[in-house]
Amino acid sequence: MPSCGPQRLAVLLHHLTPPREALHQKNDDQLEVVPTSMLASTLPMLALGAVAWYQSRRQASESQNQDRNLSQLDVVAEELGFDAERLQQVKEWAGKHGAASKLPGIVLAVARRGRIVFHEAIGDGYIRDSIMSVQVMPIITAAFLSLVDEGRAGVHDEVVKYIPSFAQFSVYRSGKTRETLKTDPLNTPITVFHLLTHTWGFPGTVPSTSSQPELRLLDEMARARSQPRVGHDSDFEKLTEVPLIDQPGKRYRVGLASAVVGHIICRITGKSLPEVFQERITGPLGMVDTAWGVASDKQHRIASTHHAAPWLTNRLWGNYLTGEHAGHTSWLGWVAKPAARHTVDEQPQDISENTEFYSTALDQLSFHSMLLNHGLATSGQRVLTPESVFFMTCDQLPVLATSLGDAEFNSHAKDRAGSGGLSSPYFGVDAGGQGLGLGMQVVNRPVKSRLAGSKGTFSAWSICGTECWSDPALEMSVFIGSQLTPFWAHPDMRQEIAGLVYGALVSTAAAKHFVNGQAVDATGGWAGQLMNVMMMMSMFGGSSMMGGLQPQPGNAAPGPT
Repeated sequence: MPSCGPQRLAVLLHHLTPPREALHQKNDDQLEVVPTSMLASTLPMLALGAVAWYQSRRQASESQNQDRNLSQLDVVAEELGFDAERLQQVKEWAGKHGAASKLPGIVLAVARRGRIVFHEAIGDGYIRDSIMSVQVMPIITAAFLSLVDEGRAGVHDEVVKYIPSFAQFSVYRSGKTRETLKTDPLNTPITVFHLLTHTWGFPGTVPSTSSQPELRLLDEMARARSQPRVGHDSDFEKLTEVPLIDQPGKRYRVGLASAVVGHIICRITGKSLPEVFQERITGPLGMVDTAWGVASDKQHRIASTHHAAPWLTNRLWGNYLTGEHAGHTSWLGWVAKPAARHTVDEQPQDISENTEFYSTALDQLSFHSMLLNHGLATSGQRVLTPESVFFMTCDQLPVLATSLGDAEFNSHAKDRAGSGGLSSPYFGVDAGGQGLGLGMQVVNRPVKSRLAGSKGTFSAWSICGTECWSDPALEMSVFIGSQLTPFWAHPDMRQEIAGLVYGALVSTAAAKHFVNGQAVDATGGWAGQLMNVMMMMSMFGGSSMMGGLQPQPGNAAPGPT
């Protein structure tokens, strides 16, 4: 009962108690007490109160029946400030794209404050615990920073400390063919910081095509050397045959970096990369489905893969008019076409930049939960120090006095139409409002960024179509898993899904009025409603019913003077 209940009860008792003395008026017209039956006096109020009680009980029963239809995740979602029904709109969004043959399947998961609030799989070949190819760079970064926490390495260490051959790199000066290529010596040492921010100057190895012929030449040379095996020094020595596009720290281009950092980790620890991951990251976080290989008893969980292909492919002259290389840029439109994939059933002996790394939605959310919790696993075990988490999740580009919105710094801003640099919101011409943490992308100006999230939101994406982002301001993480390549075939996927997820959040001001999705009863329950009814009856002419004062017969009450 609300705090005003005792006051209501006092007033109620006052009205139910007949006066014990008569009142006299100045004109000697006497009013005297006319006692009435308590039952007759209170019966109408009791009836009205019973009706109000019945209605409140009925509403409560209906609300409970609705709650029985809520899943356990729905209940958790509403406890953590989400409208569970609105969250279901994400499934409608996926179904719409699936019907248009643009999205064969997807796994979506949302977590807040370390608890899962939404987890669904939509489409054929996808289940909630589907195993998908993900970006390995964030976990490699975390593994390296764990060594920094122990004092065994430094973020600004020069790479030549671990790979001496990197001193032999040269830097592009001029030339558009291999025969006319001219280079300059390396003047700025390459550091681990440069590697973890893709600013070390190595040409691009992602499928993007520059509009500048010199960059296209260097990218081609880099892709021919993009398979160095972690733990093999000779493979990394061969990388020095490819000129850097500029001095380290001067240009941003996504390319070969995770394999180099992985090789450094192995040199420091003397262990294989899978061993380091298990000991330092995946083991403490319980990421049981995260590895380079997928065990034979889990292979049925691997999500089906597709790639964007012209809708006329294999129809009439479709291949001739719009070859599959055109993909989502085909002027005739595109559809998602199944693609073959071979996954090894054990950890591969040799790991390179292109070795697929697998994980699940829950494993990725577990990793992001650790970052949101300043380096602590849910078990309480410390994985990283807060300082290392800061390096990963906060924009580090101010150190270089630049940003991704700078077209001279961001080489992807001049990529050709249809390639990642032009259409992807993660890098290139539309990367304004974004910065770089170590191994992560960071939103630093939400009003300009095409990546959804509050300021400080950090994320990692994979070329194969998976992404996970975390919004520290809202203590929330979102996983998107769709094995469609190239992932920028849906350049606004994150924005559209984020619009639905963020739109399902109940504002702080409104959330206090909800308990498990039900409006809080501010009337004080049925007892409070009964007292309210009786108070209203007493105010609107109810005194005669309450055994109050009535004129005696023959003694009319005085009228207005």
